[in-house]
Amino acid sequence: MGRIKDISTPAENDTSAELNYFFDVLDHFINIAKTGVTHSSDESLTLITRAPDSAIARAILQYREKFAEINIPMQIIFAHLTPSEYLCNWIDPEISPCGETPTDNIRWAKRHNLLDAHEQLTLSNHCSWSGESMRREVSSRFGFYIFDENCPKAAIRGERSFNALWKISETLPQAQIKRAKLARDSQFLGVHGEQNNFSSTEAGDHTSEFTRH
Repeated sequence: MGRIKDISTPAENDTSAELNYFFDVLDHFINIAKTGVTHSSDESLTLITRAPDSAIARAILQYREKFAEINIPMQIIFAHLTPSEYLCNWIDPEISPCGETPTDNIRWAKRHNLLDAHEQLTLSNHCSWSGESMRREVSSRFGFYIFDENCPKAAIRGERSFNALWKISETLPQAQIKRAKLARDSQFLGVHGEQNNFSSTEAGDHTSEFTRH
């Protein structure tokens, strides 16, 4: 049995506290990878998670540069492929933790009965984190996470579970990939549109609207 984290108390139900918890878990994963992993071709990081906007997924994205340093392949299984604006970060080769061809390393647990699986992050046979069922709603947490830091048996079980789920999950649908890319492009254009609007206003004469009040 590894570390148990209870986040059911109101003080720890806010987004920042939950993300900080995952940052702590990821720091342990990365330290173990740096000090205790042989970096053989068999080493891998695997993640099973509810959706691209789940806390563990968002934490990994923020740590993508640190994961790039340990240079261990990552594979992801999502139960849901929305919101598209979050999925776009995972399929973009420039920022995805899943390598240069990220869509090859991401699958969709489309079948409804697969939602009974629990969220899980595993580093080969070294360590494993497990969370709640992917069937749960984000707003209704059981508040019970387990981090098996020094339990190879748990990590091996986690790796086997991931491999079994990977085989029966589906590749990302092209329609969903296109939708995610459109969401990314819309965000890009939105940011640059705001910048352009600001620049044109700033560069123009001081109109009555600009100088009012």
